[in-house]
Amino acid sequence: MNTQALESASISLAEFRERSGFAGGGESQKSRKRDVTDGLKTVFWAFSLQARTGLKTAYAMERFFEPAAFGQAASGDRFHRNKWPRYLAGRHEPKAVLDAVEAKYPGANACLTSPLWAALTGRPLTRRELEALVLRLDIGIQALVRRRGTAPRPARFPGMSMDRDLAEAIERRASLDALAATVIMLRIANVESEPAAAFQWGRHLLRLMVMLGPTLQVGGIAQPLLDLIGERVLPLASHDDLQPGFPAGTYLEIVRLYVEALRRIKGEPPFAMTEALRHKLGQRILNRRYGHDYFYAFNPIRADTHTASAAASEQLFAAPDVWLSAWGFNMLSTGGHRDAPPDVVRTGEDLWAMRDRLPSAPNSCRGLSAD
Repeated sequence: MNTQALESASISLAEFRERSGFAGGGESQKSRKRDVTDGLKTVFWAFSLQARTGLKTAYAMERFFEPAAFGQAASGDRFHRNKWPRYLAGRHEPKAVLDAVEAKYPGANACLTSPLWAALTGRPLTRRELEALVLRLDIGIQALVRRRGTAPRPARFPGMSMDRDLAEAIERRASLDALAATVIMLRIANVESEPAAAFQWGRHLLRLMVMLGPTLQVGGIAQPLLDLIGERVLPLASHDDLQPGFPAGTYLEIVRLYVEALRRIKGEPPFAMTEALRHKLGQRILNRRYGHDYFYAFNPIRADTHTASAAASEQLFAAPDVWLSAWGFNMLSTGGHRDAPPDVVRTGEDLWAMRDRLPSAPNSCRGLSAD
């Protein structure tokens, strides 16, 4: 993976704002009309395009897409506009170059117009505004949401006005627009005063962030995007003074272990798989199909809403969720343990406890069909 993209994907939202020229409130110091989402989508576009072309430097990218940006002054001095470093930092939005990009790589600019960025606004959105965003989704995801999300009584979580089948169908299409759809549904639940449904949509939103983690790392925005979701969206998923979250500082490690899990199950790098297979396996991992260690390590847990938006070191998480999460990480560090955790894990007594192993090696439990 591009080292610069990985470094960009690992910085906090505060660091991203500083690097990209945004004030603490998320607005550009140069223009009150710009939001930090403008920087995020530009960085994702630029690094994703760099990965697609295989070009190693901003200079090479500019040479490839904008040869006219290079020239020679009357004095004989050579010059070039040097815009691509600013794209990669999120400081300058692409405009004139977009036609050249589209001509060489059709569809590469679609990420810039995803409704995700509008859905991540810091201002409240009305039900009508949210429904308008649905109409901007990828046609396949839009059809899912409009068909199932508006059904008279869809399959729901017990006691909750939420369509679980819809949430999982969106997960299997993991993409920026899938993220957008999940954010939209969470916000609709919040507007309609359905906190239990909003909470469950928040869980699925974070599951999608795991499934899309490798793509978001290639695009250079994994951690700052998660931080923005934590700042603007997850507080809307509060239910009984709890909201979904990941233990502080674990997201990038979760993504790393998730990539290892995909590779281990299928025997090839995730990006060598078809997108459909990658997402199918990812959802099965998150649904406990390949072991309780993966399930507890990768799924979001319940965070105290009074501290979840505070400094990472001060976050509090509900027990036994935090113990089960730690147990999952501990088991993966020892090679994995497919079976359910014993009761002493749920009480916090022993976060390394495991049931008696089968005679076969623990890793052999992963040798399951990916079909």
